Amino acid sequence: MKFAGGLPLNIVLLGSLLSMKEGEKWSETVKKIDRNWQASDIMKFSYNDLDHCFIYMTLFPRELDIPVRRLGLLRVLDLEGVYQPNLPDNLGDLFHLRYLGLRWTFLDKLPKSVGELPYLQTLDLKHTRIDKIQTTIWKLKNLQHLNLDEDKETPLYCRESLPDLLTLWGLSVSHESRIKNGLSKMKHLRELGITFQERVQGQSTDALVKWISELKDLQSLRLRSKDDCGKPSDLSLWQFSGLTNLSHMKLLGKLQQLPTLDQFPPRIKVLTLSLSNLTKDPMPILGQLSDLTVLRLLGNSFVGEEMVCPSESFKNLEVLKLWVLQDLKEWKLKEVNIRRCSKLENFPASLLEQETFQDLILNNMPSEFKNNIANEYQWKVSIKDF
Repeated sequence: MKFAGGLPLNIVLLGSLLSMKEGEKWSETVKKIDRNWQASDIMKFSYNDLDHCFIYMTLFPRELDIPVRRLGLLRVLDLEGVYQPNLPDNLGDLFHLRYLGLRWTFLDKLPKSVGELPYLQTLDLKHTRIDKIQTTIWKLKNLQHLNLDEDKETPLYCRESLPDLLTLWGLSVSHESRIKNGLSKMKHLRELGITFQERVQGQSTDALVKWISELKDLQSLRLRSKDDCGKPSDLSLWQFSGLTNLSHMKLLGKLQQLPTLDQFPPRIKVLTLSLSNLTKDPMPILGQLSDLTVLRLLGNSFVGEEMVCPSESFKNLEVLKLWVLQDLKEWKLKEVNIRRCSKLENFPASLLEQETFQDLILNNMPSEFKNNIANEYQWKVSIKDF
């Protein structure tokens, strides 16, 4: 504390430097630092003594430029939270860089030299102000994860392809986006977040959705459709039954009708619907998704007045969220099945007292729990031990 002059930034920087060294080397390190040191001295010392070829920049003040020449072996550059850092034009000199994190930096542009990072695997631009991606990124043939800013909905004009890309998030698709020989060559995506502009119509939309339906490795999908004013527009869907690895799906936009059961990904676990404007009760179909554990029906996903959860539905559901369904007047749950929950001590009586609730099925539950429930609500409780 005394050596750091009691200044918080100095304390953090010095502590960070010493944390990367063995305890017996601390005295030797401190001796190399002048008694009247400043924060910039510690950083210069860190660059010259860089052991692990990576550095986190969240502690560094904005006014400091990034000294590329001193960081030639750098592999990870994470600037998350640094407000508008000064990225140098010769960023490509960081030849060995694998990870470039610019999340929450509010940066408004990327230097063209970002395309000169031959080993870059991750480029994170979430929560920036970048509304145009340099076309030089198509040179990044080792890029695996590209996160764009969802709020800006950055267009990506595909002149070539990134065949090894696994994550593509925050992409905004316009009528100018190339499917053939562009997006269509990205066949190994695992995470995809994409926004359709309303002016993308007809064959363009069909080609896009067909491309998505063929992404056999896809695990997480976020689809959004909006018009030029930012309001939700019609969301086109395809047969997604072939997406056997897809477990998380979020749909934001108007659906003329809910996909049929055989159009849903067969192993979907987490499903979110928002702004869907469905007029027909979605529960009879959604309740048949056997692996579904989390269901979120958010703002205006359903605009009808009544939803009914049929018997034998939602067999694995753990979380149900109903948010901002302004026209919903009645929600009916007819059956709950609880099996082998040995530590469960109570069950909400308010649910059992609903007139529409028909049956609480208890399979292999503790005797005390069964007796407490059955004594008071025996006409609605079925006990099955097997």
